[in-house]
Amino acid sequence: MRKIFLVMGGVVLCAFFVVLKFAHANLLINGDLEVTSGQLLVDPILLSSDNLIYALFTVHSDALIGWTIGGASIDVIPTSYWTSATGSYSVDLIGTPGLGSISQTVTGLTSGTAYTLTFAFAANPENYDLEAGSTKILQVSVSNSDLSPTTFSATAGSATDLNMNWISESVNFTASATSVTLTMEALMSTGLPGTFTVANTYCGPAIDSLDLEPSAGNPQTPE
Repeated sequence: MRKIFLVMGGVVLCAFFVVLKFAHANLLINGDLEVTSGQLLVDPILLSSDNLIYALFTVHSDALIGWTIGGASIDVIPTSYWTSATGSYSVDLIGTPGLGSISQTVTGLTSGTAYTLTFAFAANPENYDLEAGSTKILQVSVSNSDLSPTTFSATAGSATDLNMNWISESVNFTASATSVTLTMEALMSTGLPGTFTVANTYCGPAIDSLDLEPSAGNPQTPE
C-alpha cells in the first residue's frame, strides 16, 4: 500500500492507493539470442566473412551468452542477413552443417508453479541444395517438469530473408523442482531429397525472442 500526501493551500489531502505491481521478468539469460559488441571485440574472428557465426560445442561455444550449444552446430544469424524477430540476431538450429540445439538451466523456480515459454519461430527460407520446400521441425523440452518433448513444424512458404514470417509459439509446463533445463533442438527436416542425412543438411528451424515467465494467474509477490 502506498500513501500519497498532497499539500495545497495549507490543507493536507491524504489519498490511499493500493498498488499491486507484479514482477514479470524474463527468467532466461539472453532470451533474445544476442551477441554483444564486447564479444566481437574480444573475439574478432567470431564473425565469418558473411557475418554469420558458425557455432558448435567446440568452436565458438560461448557465442550465445547464457546458452549451451549442443548437437552438430548452429548458425547465429545477424539481422543484416535475414530479419530477426527482435534485436540484432536470431538462431538457425541447423548449422553448417548438421542438427544443433541450445539449452539453458534456469534456477530459482518454485516447484509446483506453472510457467510459460514463448518464442518466435520461422523456417529458414533459403534453398541450399533444394531444401526450401522441406518442413523444418523444432523440438522443445524442459527437464524437471510435466512437459513432454513438444514439436513445432513450419515450411518457408512465401518467406524471404527480408520477411521471415515469424510466428509466436508457446509451451506451458509445471516445474517439479527449483531448476529446469530448457532445450530447443532441431530434428531432421521432412520432405528433403533422398540424398540428405543429418550430417549434410543446412537449413532448419529458426528461433528468436525467447521469454520464460510464470503463467498468467500465478500469485506473485507484490513490490
